[in-house]
Amino acid sequence: MSKLIFCLGLLIIALSARAEKYDCQSENQKWQVAFELEGQTIRNLVFMKENQIFKTYSEVQGIKNRIFKTEYWEFDLGAPKYFDFDRHVGAKSFEGAFFLKYNPFSPEINVTCQME
Repeated sequence: MSKLIFCLGLLIIALSARAEKYDCQSENQKWQVAFELEGQTIRNLVFMKENQIFKTYSEVQGIKNRIFKTEYWEFDLGAPKYFDFDRHVGAKSFEGAFFLKYNPFSPEINVTCQME
């Protein structure tokens, strides 16, 4: 009986720790971003520009903060590069922003993200 309870506990932990997959798109549909989010870690982060892979990251550890019912994530991709977003707790869509260039005069790119 105790083995059964232990196995059920492990199963619940494994299911709850599953990564959430997101697809993001810029307003002009020039940029797409895809990633998996698990806690404070983002995996398989892919930036595409005009349907061509621009930059990929296998795994990036980020910082997550929560203020009231909003969660904020910050991912440093090697200064000055970053990917940041915030969302209302439990929301399936949110706004994000990223910067991938070394030129400080390049614009930040905004995207709308949706859970798959």
